[in-house]
Amino acid sequence: MPKEGVYTLAIQDSIFRGRDDFVYRITIAESPWVTSVFPLGGQREHLHGFNLNGWNLQQNIMFLGERRNEKGVHEVSYISRTERPPQIPLTIHTWLPRPIYVAIDDLPETIESEPNDDFNRAENLQRPIIINGRISNKNDVDVFAFEGRKGERVVLDVTARSLGSPLDAMLELFDADKTLIASNDDRANSTGPNIGLQTHHADPYLNVELPADGRYFIRLYDVTQQGGEAFVYRLRISPPQPDFSVFCEPSSLTLRGTTPQLMKVRVVRKEGFDGGIRLRLANVNVFQLNDDMIAADTNEAAIRISALPRYLGAIREVALEAVAIIDGKEVVRPVIAVDNMEQAFIYHHWVSAKSLVISRPRPAIQPGNAGGSPAR
Repeated sequence: MPKEGVYTLAIQDSIFRGRDDFVYRITIAESPWVTSVFPLGGQREHLHGFNLNGWNLQQNIMFLGERRNEKGVHEVSYISRTERPPQIPLTIHTWLPRPIYVAIDDLPETIESEPNDDFNRAENLQRPIIINGRISNKNDVDVFAFEGRKGERVVLDVTARSLGSPLDAMLELFDADKTLIASNDDRANSTGPNIGLQTHHADPYLNVELPADGRYFIRLYDVTQQGGEAFVYRLRISPPQPDFSVFCEPSSLTLRGTTPQLMKVRVVRKEGFDGGIRLRLANVNVFQLNDDMIAADTNEAAIRISALPRYLGAIREVALEAVAIIDGKEVVRPVIAVDNMEQAFIYHHWVSAKSLVISRPRPAIQPGNAGGSPAR
């Protein structure tokens, strides 16, 4: 606080709305708060830690431990530190009021090198690569250069807002004559549905076939002309990496007897993957999939799941897996259970749950037998 005294806290909806479900929870305390993480990720098995900035932090470096070997986005809810009393080292966890996110990948990584604010000072890159950078002030522009060949397909993929950065990035690709070839502001316009509770999909994405041999320039900046320590990003420059994500809806099912229950399955295909996908149960043997294939080039399907006679009706968390062949190799992805939720009148989001949950209704209680055994 800048000075001692009485402070007033006011909370309202940003566009002056209100409903019974517009609930919130607020904590006022001298709690640790992370305002930025840099870099926002790293290469698998080559991580050296992440620098943290914020308030009430007892340490400014975070490590992932064994999780550094797991590719993907990691949610971090606490920071660990080891203290060494006289006999036994003690690990202390500092829990964060708001989780932070970092991404782990297999591609080589580098840190952006300034000055690279214009075409003449563009930072030269060898692909494939992921650049960890920062828009350090409202006038900062980061420019990178690479050599390309005619007909080659190049993906430029920024992750910033999706990992908690306030950056609203603009991504532009120019040829050797500084002529704009392609640009993108928000990937929601180009790559599918809204997933999660993020309401502004501000990370840009480009998938471009290069028109000629020669030198190309990438320019990245904040479209709202803001910047600062927290305005960090990851920029992937690589050939297309075919992949997919599979979602099932709803996140909970109630089975009645052995009658199959319908469930929607939706596929988000990435960077050219168009193959068939097979579903399988990973962790339980009391259910069965009556349909287990999603055809090639299909993004939506209805599958049926049913209980085997030995299922006794207990609530079970079910892990579904999706299996496909990409470049001759088997690829397994978890099926993410979601619910379709509406945000402010028109926009819909797939909001993920912890897992798919299946149960069976409890047997009805006969009148006059409230304290006895259920009806048979």
